[in-house]
Amino acid sequence: MYLFLSVVLFQTPLTVGDQVTFSQSKELQLETQPGFALSLVVDQQGCDVVSRLYAGDLVLGTWDSSRGLIGPELIVYPNSDYRSLTLKTTVSQMRENGVYHIEWRSSDPINETHLRHFEFSKKLVEAEALHLVGDKTSLEQAMVLYTQIAQQASGPDFLYFHAVAENNLGHCLVLTGKFEEAEAHYQAGLLTFTELKDDWGIGRAHNNIGELAAQRGQMEQALEHLTQALSYRKKARDDEGIAGTLNNIAIIYARQGDYRKAMWQFKEALALPGLDDRLRASFLANLGFVQQALGLLKEASEAYRLAIQLQEGIQDQRGLAITLNNLAAIYRQLGYWDRAFETYTAARDKFILVGDRRGEGHAVLNLGILYTQHGEWVLAEAMQAKAAKILEEVGERSALVDVCANWGQSLAQLGQIEASTSTFAKARVLAEEADYLPGLCKIELLEAKARSTLDGPAAESGFQKCLNRARELGLRAMELEALYGLAGFQLKQGAQSMAREWSQQAVEMLDDLRIDVELGSARSHFLANHSAVFDLAIHCLDGLPAEERPLARLCMVERAKARSLADMLASYRREGLQGVPASIVEEEQALRDQIRILQGRLIRQGPDQRAKLQAQMSNLLIDHERVVGQIRHASAPFSQTFASPVFELPTDFLNSQTAVISYYLSEPQSYLLVWVDGRVHEFAIPGRQEIETLIQPITQMITKPVERQIPRLNALLHQLYQMILAPAQSELTGVSELVFALDGCLFQVPPSCLVLDSELEPQYLIEKVQVSIVPSIRSWLMIRQRPPVATQGLLAFANPFEAGPGTERVVAHSRERFGPLPFSEQEVADLPALYGKEAKIFSGPAATESVFYGQGPKNRIIHIASHAWVDPSDVGLSGILLAPDADSDGLLQVYEIMGLNLDAECIVLSACNTAGGHEIWGEGIVGFSHAFFYAGARSLLVSWWPVQDQATATLMHEFHRAYRLKPQIAQALRTACVKVRNQKETRHPFFWAAFTAMGDAIHN
Repeated sequence: MYLFLSVVLFQTPLTVGDQVTFSQSKELQLETQPGFALSLVVDQQGCDVVSRLYAGDLVLGTWDSSRGLIGPELIVYPNSDYRSLTLKTTVSQMRENGVYHIEWRSSDPINETHLRHFEFSKKLVEAEALHLVGDKTSLEQAMVLYTQIAQQASGPDFLYFHAVAENNLGHCLVLTGKFEEAEAHYQAGLLTFTELKDDWGIGRAHNNIGELAAQRGQMEQALEHLTQALSYRKKARDDEGIAGTLNNIAIIYARQGDYRKAMWQFKEALALPGLDDRLRASFLANLGFVQQALGLLKEASEAYRLAIQLQEGIQDQRGLAITLNNLAAIYRQLGYWDRAFETYTAARDKFILVGDRRGEGHAVLNLGILYTQHGEWVLAEAMQAKAAKILEEVGERSALVDVCANWGQSLAQLGQIEASTSTFAKARVLAEEADYLPGLCKIELLEAKARSTLDGPAAESGFQKCLNRARELGLRAMELEALYGLAGFQLKQGAQSMAREWSQQAVEMLDDLRIDVELGSARSHFLANHSAVFDLAIHCLDGLPAEERPLARLCMVERAKARSLADMLASYRREGLQGVPASIVEEEQALRDQIRILQGRLIRQGPDQRAKLQAQMSNLLIDHERVVGQIRHASAPFSQTFASPVFELPTDFLNSQTAVISYYLSEPQSYLLVWVDGRVHEFAIPGRQEIETLIQPITQMITKPVERQIPRLNALLHQLYQMILAPAQSELTGVSELVFALDGCLFQVPPSCLVLDSELEPQYLIEKVQVSIVPSIRSWLMIRQRPPVATQGLLAFANPFEAGPGTERVVAHSRERFGPLPFSEQEVADLPALYGKEAKIFSGPAATESVFYGQGPKNRIIHIASHAWVDPSDVGLSGILLAPDADSDGLLQVYEIMGLNLDAECIVLSACNTAGGHEIWGEGIVGFSHAFFYAGARSLLVSWWPVQDQATATLMHEFHRAYRLKPQIAQALRTACVKVRNQKETRHPFFWAAFTAMGDAIHN
């Protein structure tokens, strides 16, 4: 616990022999004589004291102990001119009950010893300040000063300066990658501290020698020195030093693969009192690294976030580079490739700035790994060669193992088999010499991958060795890779039963890992980044008996679909903010305010500044998503943060008129899965690429209402029907309701406009049956389970613009311009006649975002007729335009929608492209629909493309008329679409097929 301190003036002048004790910053008057040297001791007992000696306003000297919060600092000042001096002490990091003692030991005539002592202390303070800056130039300047002190501070009176200078010089050399020179200076410092019998210094020297040995892969020697360091630091009561040594021991455990032990060691270090921000940030970054290795990505991200906040606050550029380098690895694991590349590059540039060659080598290695995962083998090999050169120069053996392992894989992919084999062999020797067990695991995995096409038995053996070692070490991410490798190998060998077994284990491991990722977009990207695991598992089911295969395949497909949405739905509760700590609510509001302010700034900036601000915006949105998740969890402590990974079809969910059509797109073939009348049927359909090729011209033609293109468009829609739905036609006899769970490019074409018969007058699917879409069967089941509680009727918003000319609005972040929508008011004008007193209509300036927040949660039906936009950079910034007022900006954005607590059985989003968003593998289209389902909606009406407002007004009028007669959303939409399609001027699918019912739309 630290206390806030104020400066207190000590009134009585100090004289020789006085001893005083304080717990606050002080100003002390010293009565002295010219020609005499003052010798004072400031003994810190649980605080950090910086002492400055003044003559009036002139600073004569500064002393800042490098001993942490415990220990003495000797102040010697040869006073040749002054009769009265002031000693000012500035106290920080004061522990509870911490104090410091000042003793004026002597005042003797000035001699050469006094002069040299003062000169060394000045140089040491200057050198340590440069050392802390940490960039290349500052380190070089610090080394010059340390070298001068080490060479000149001879004799018994100056041994302390000599020892500290040697030790600090060694550390500077480590930072610049000169390990052998560094060890010589560390040893010299240890000898001198030992001669002085200085426990603090001996502990520090042993710690530095141990840390250096670990970096060079000499783990036993490192632990020996660090154990001695811990003993001496405890004797010296050097809590900060104890924490540093515990941190270094934890790093060794991590390198040896004992991540659990390392994690608890880091946590023990973090719990010690007296840590400054630099150390605390370093420990947090290391803790994050270990949590990341264990697959605890959510905890790791939080540790890195806290570390970066501290490092930016104290401008610790080297520490920030290390943390960014580690954070980029999480982005890589989650599949945020661009963000990973930018962060690795930023880390590399910071390492270069501070002259840290070792750090630069690590960042270059990681850039090479990123290129490897992208399959850019030439760039990967170049980066790995560069990293190997740097790390070999600085003697960083553990990292050199990682470089050679990745380099060996790249060489194999480039056909350089002999070079690959020798590089893997070198990596293995280095790993065994350094006792680097995770490195051996990585070598076994990458060499098995490299050999998988050349030497089957060797590849299988490598994967198995990697699996066994990963399980021993608790390396779950590596275990997943080995399981996937074994499954793929067995499938190639035709051993389908073994392949299914391994692939099932891989899917289960992947599910275990994803639960440890932060709920929301990070979890979605994590699963998408590992899509190959599910793809392999789905194909491995080919060998099952025909009667078992369709159900097994559908359940596995469902295990891959809309999982993050299902997790969010599992955490949904109606308690609102009940039980949520005020601090979390305030944090959410503060983040919303920051996002709005930043959006306003973005519109005024040029391209360079916009790029920086957009990066800030991305971080704010991630933080907001995290806090919204905390609010949901805090409002219902019993709620889950994930849905059960295993999916089973319910036996009594569908009636005899309903069929579910689920797709899984893959190569070389895709799957059409039909659940109808209590059974599942499967059909092989063309691969993803063939379907995409057909869909591309359809999307271009369907969004442009060119009359003469209708025959060509209908022919393509019929061809698509034949490709993706006709194979199941015999199973759909008597079905009147089709519920689609789409995949991939199929999200680009509404199923309602598939053409069943292209001869003469075409028949569209929606003319025959009701059509709705669900993100997945699992999410549909979860949405239907929500009991309706809203008591009010319909709430509608339209044309949120001032009357008159010049009322266009610009959305700050996207810079899009939007003008009035006069037909949208016509769209809602007759709703009071249909719904009576239950209808509340807000249009023009009255259609505010504040009204939506206040009224939305109370209404069963919400209708918004306005503009919408999908933000290309971050889906969280996509939004729907409402009117601004004193309390809101009039932009109802996705990140805000996710924080709402709605209870609507139907939300109509009568705006452009509200079915749009960002496509993420497995999740489908993430945007407005996911946000509104998370917020509490049971069904939605959304649009697939920019709609024409007059035709939309007609369609919505017909929809509400039909819905009022029979409240079934899919049926009401079918009625409206058929009526608009039957009018000559709006027969093109552009006018009537844009809107689709999503969610529980067939439920009455």
